[in-house]
Amino acid sequence: MTKNELKQAYADWIDGEAKPNTAVVLTLKKRSFDREGNPLWGTAAIYENEVKLLRIRLSERLFGKTNCRRHKRSVAFVPVAEGSMRGLVGEGWKPTAGSRPHIHLMVRRPDWCEHDEFAMALRREWIKSEWAFDRTYVEPISGDWTKYCLKDGPDALLIYAMSF
Repeated sequence: MTKNELKQAYADWIDGEAKPNTAVVLTLKKRSFDREGNPLWGTAAIYENEVKLLRIRLSERLFGKTNCRRHKRSVAFVPVAEGSMRGLVGEGWKPTAGSRPHIHLMVRRPDWCEHDEFAMALRREWIKSEWAFDRTYVEPISGDWTKYCLKDGPDALLIYAMSF
């Protein structure tokens, strides 16, 4: 199977199972500070955990804590690391001119939730992260968003933060 065929197979699988209807881009800070004021550089594990926490908080905001915890309700959520962020290992993100780590999300917004309401809820939950940068884009999916997100291949999927 060629690389393009593999990407297409993953895109078909995600579109068929998760049925995303909302495209999101989350921008992340390159570093934060610990309690003593020392710089703490972002790593792939930190960023993936922040996205997982976002999914949990957003699901609880939309469905309520009881539905999420007892009945396992969750927003359908497929995160993908963008570009050079995929290669983060060990000591973390190495800043370069003009680069900022970001994550693309393919999300299925609940049918009963209006787009603007959903976008506001997502932004409110995302900004609670200490790694959240102030640029967040939330739009209805148009075109082939899933295939675009998978441009770096299936290795870019953040599988521990996925839910559908």
